[in-house]
Amino acid sequence: MKTFSPPKYKISLSLDPAFEVIWWSLIWFFLLMSVFSASTFQTFNWGTPIFLLVSGILFAAKKMTFVTLDAEKLSLQYFGGLKEQHLSVESVAEVQMNAQNRFVKVTGKDGKELLRFHLSKKNQKKLWYSWEMISPTVLNEVSAESGLE
Repeated sequence: MKTFSPPKYKISLSLDPAFEVIWWSLIWFFLLMSVFSASTFQTFNWGTPIFLLVSGILFAAKKMTFVTLDAEKLSLQYFGGLKEQHLSVESVAEVQMNAQNRFVKVTGKDGKELLRFHLSKKNQKKLWYSWEMISPTVLNEVSAESGLE
């Protein structure tokens, strides 16, 4: 007998807004340092490929930050797998989403906040659709007035 499984999305995870600005600033800094290093010296220097490599690694790590939801667990993977968090779907009592401030808050059955992360509006819709397939009773869309702090 074939069991139903919701579509497995890799949803791009946004970092905390302050950390997101710092991360993109570092990427641009190293990229522009490689351009500066290449344009300043007349001969080959190691600064150009090193700065370019560092900016490429930072960019790739940022792009490999995502949320995955399947029938058993919710997984958050930061920076290409350097940091991972897993949460079983059975332990979730409520999922609150607010498109106004991009927060997603996951509350456990004991009332404690288990996870809080940021998603874009488009990615919140993907996560909402996946949660509806798994457990529609835990979803709660928060209005802009009450909001999540």
